[in-house]
Amino acid sequence: RIGSGNMDPLPLWLCGVQMVALNYQTPGPALLLNEGLFRSYNGGCGYVLKSPDLQGAPCPRSAGGGGSGRPGRLRLRVLCGHRLPRPEAPLPESAEVSDAGHAREGIAVSSPLVAVGLEPGGQTSQTRAVMNDGYHPVFNHEVEFSVSDAPFHILTFEVRDFPTSRPIAHRAVRLDAVREGFRWLALRSALGNTVRHGGLLVYVQFCTS
Repeated sequence: RIGSGNMDPLPLWLCGVQMVALNYQTPGPALLLNEGLFRSYNGGCGYVLKSPDLQGAPCPRSAGGGGSGRPGRLRLRVLCGHRLPRPEAPLPESAEVSDAGHAREGIAVSSPLVAVGLEPGGQTSQTRAVMNDGYHPVFNHEVEFSVSDAPFHILTFEVRDFPTSRPIAHRAVRLDAVREGFRWLALRSALGNTVRHGGLLVYVQFCTS
C-alpha cells in the first residue's frame, strides 16, 4: 500500500482472520470499529478471544439474536450530551499569544449532531443538530436497529459539528458489552484522547419484536 488510508476490517474479522493491520495515521471508520472490538474487553490490551462459532463450536442463538445471544432488535434513544468539545479550527493570523507562548484559538461553540451506527449491516441514524450548544445539547432521538446473526456487533457513536461537518468526538462499543437502561457514554476526541467530563446520555432497550 502507498496511501495512508484504511480498508474495512469488519469482513475479515467476521471470517475469523487472526490479525488485521490498520494505519493509525488516519482516523476514520476503520479505527472506530477497531476501538469498538478491542477496547471493551481484556483491559483494552488489543487481544480478545474469538466467539465460539468462529472457533468452530456450536453457538446457541436466540431468535434473530446474533452471535452475542441478544434479542432481535435494539431500541436506542440518544437523550443529550454534556461538555462536548469544540470543533478544531485553524488559527487566524491575528490570534493572540498567551504569556506561555501558546496561541489562543478563537473557536466558535460547537453545533453538534450525533450519528449512530450498528455494524455489520451498515444501519445508521442521525440526530438533529443543536445549534450553538455543545455544553448541554438535548437530542431526544430514538432509533431501532435489527440485530443480525453475525458473531458480534459493534455500536458506533460519532459526534460531528453541523456547520463544518468535522468529527469532534466518538465512541464505539461491542453490543454484548451494552446493558439495558440509562447509560452514560464517555467520549474520545477525534484524535483518540479522552474527553474530560464529556459524554452522551443514552437509553438502551433490547426487544424481540
